[in-house]
Amino acid sequence: MAGLPAVIINFHGVKVTLPAGVSFSSDGAALSLDFSAGFTGTLQLQAVGGDTGAALGGHGVLPSAIQDTLAGASQDTMLAAPLPYWFNTSPGGTQERAAPECNTQDGAPQAGDSADRATHERQRLLPFLDAAASRDEPALAAGRSSGKENARASGGAASDKRKSSGKSGLSSGKRQRKGTPPSPATEMALRWRPLEVGEADQPLARWGATFTPLTTTQACLFGGAGEEGPLGDAWLLEAGGASGALRWHRAAAHDAVGRAWHAAALVATPEGQRMLAYGGERARPAEGMTKGEEDDEDDTETVGDATLLDADARLWVPMTLAGEGGKATPVRAGAAMAALPDGRALVFGGVDEAGRYRNDAYVLDSRRLNWFSLAGIARGAPPKTRAYHTATLVGDRVVVLGGLGPKCLWNLNEVYTLKVGSWAWREHTADVTGEAPSPRSGHSAVALPDGRSLLVFGGGNADSDVFFSSVAVLDTCTWAWSTPRLQGVARPCGRAGHAMALLQVEGRGHVLAVCAGRTSGDRLCRDTWLLELPASGQAVH
Repeated sequence: MAGLPAVIINFHGVKVTLPAGVSFSSDGAALSLDFSAGFTGTLQLQAVGGDTGAALGGHGVLPSAIQDTLAGASQDTMLAAPLPYWFNTSPGGTQERAAPECNTQDGAPQAGDSADRATHERQRLLPFLDAAASRDEPALAAGRSSGKENARASGGAASDKRKSSGKSGLSSGKRQRKGTPPSPATEMALRWRPLEVGEADQPLARWGATFTPLTTTQACLFGGAGEEGPLGDAWLLEAGGASGALRWHRAAAHDAVGRAWHAAALVATPEGQRMLAYGGERARPAEGMTKGEEDDEDDTETVGDATLLDADARLWVPMTLAGEGGKATPVRAGAAMAALPDGRALVFGGVDEAGRYRNDAYVLDSRRLNWFSLAGIARGAPPKTRAYHTATLVGDRVVVLGGLGPKCLWNLNEVYTLKVGSWAWREHTADVTGEAPSPRSGHSAVALPDGRSLLVFGGGNADSDVFFSSVAVLDTCTWAWSTPRLQGVARPCGRAGHAMALLQVEGRGHVLAVCAGRTSGDRLCRDTWLLELPASGQAVH
């Protein structure tokens, strides 16, 4: 086994480099790889766009499994997996389960049958093999960030984020709600497509930004932590022109301080709808700092202020919200915000100025310029303390998923909802079925147009430098997790702290736009990807 050389398969224009121990076969229409013996070494897949590698989609879990693995490291201009992985090649297999460590470093675990099969398939498919590796794959559109920058971006929770250890992310397959038909979203097929833009025509690399839909065809990316700290710029991604193509352009600049790990939502004001940005971390002003604070590597502070963006006027307006007795809004970073149907916004969780994880909920009202806490109003037990989670409005309920707690990452099969109006918390963990995504924080979740499904992308575990590129859908009527079929082989790299928004594009229907984020190796992402959804009500098989 260890003596078998790595080979490069040129399959319909897609170059796949296989380490020793991986057998493969092809009927000319689809390429099938067998990872069942495990492997060590390097697995490489050339980045391709469009339909070039669509044939790889004929093998169940394979494309996503490869892409999640490739997010692990960068070797020259080729992506590579530095660790051994184990994949179940059945379509229902997990895409993110790491293998036990192998003793050998240059070959897969010994397995005579697998070795014979690998040799046989290599002999049979010699016409598909290239003699040497190609080095023409474009590198990731991501910048390098330092350890200091990571500390700034995570604020008081930095040490906890690095020390956290996730629990099992697999659900136990419990009861399902009866009498409810499955959502079409559980059977849909999706396709990733990179948005081609010039270097000067897109936002800088960052993570911890917000991406808020302002209309059905326009979303605003604001803030985030860049190479040098919190950013204060705002960019609009919108469809325009005869083709309806999506393009970036600068919306408005904030003050020079900027902010990251804030929360944002589209809310109602006396002047109309505006984007509300609240809390987060910003650069600590130099004036008034003590000598100890000046020497502190983390030069950010957690804040609780709010500001409104008028995108048409390209103008930011500071806003003061008063609570009971004139109390100011709580100081928070890493909180989740959901726009409510009545134009207000719900905030849940986050980290306070002392670095403590919270599980309180409160409502911001930008029309009446006030806020109120749900403490003493809400019924039921809220989710446990957390930050860097998601809170998404689906129908009349806000769904809370994942996130980072004081000592662990929360499972995504631990699902909580808050009923809007009655303010009743409910835990649905006992109702969850299917294979939930593994524990993570910094993921994104968006309600789909069917009104019942929630799509989750990305997230990670900073402690082990693992960042996911998988997509999962939660049906909030049946509480069943499913993994959509992904067409083609083009994928964004695994990432966390990214931003995602649902938009409509002329002639293409709904797309999920994903941008920014942090990937492995402390790299910040600058690329933008579009996840194309099927037409409304259409289940693509």
